[in-house]
Amino acid sequence: MATISTFGLTITSDDWTAIADGSTYASVGVQAVGQTSIRIAVASSKPAIDTNDFFVLTPQPDGEQLTNIGLGTGNIAYGLPMGAQGFVRGMLTAS
Repeated sequence: MATISTFGLTITSDDWTAIADGSTYASVGVQAVGQTSIRIAVASSKPAIDTNDFFVLTPQPDGEQLTNIGLGTGNIAYGLPMGAQGFVRGMLTAS
């Protein structure tokens, strides 16, 4: 059975922040917490700050939206808030 762990991570707007690395994790379930929406990109290296290659997680009032992202070896999930600072939490499933 795969090992699962939970996490919480503050993300600032100065650069993309790595959330999960596909060399270690098979998937990450992530949710935006608080008031700030979070851009999510999956790439083999840190995206340019002005990239349009992302999707947006919007905080939900009940906090129950969890988006699952499958990661291949070489893929990294990154986050960048749509405000000055954001927070994500979720779960990581080991490879």
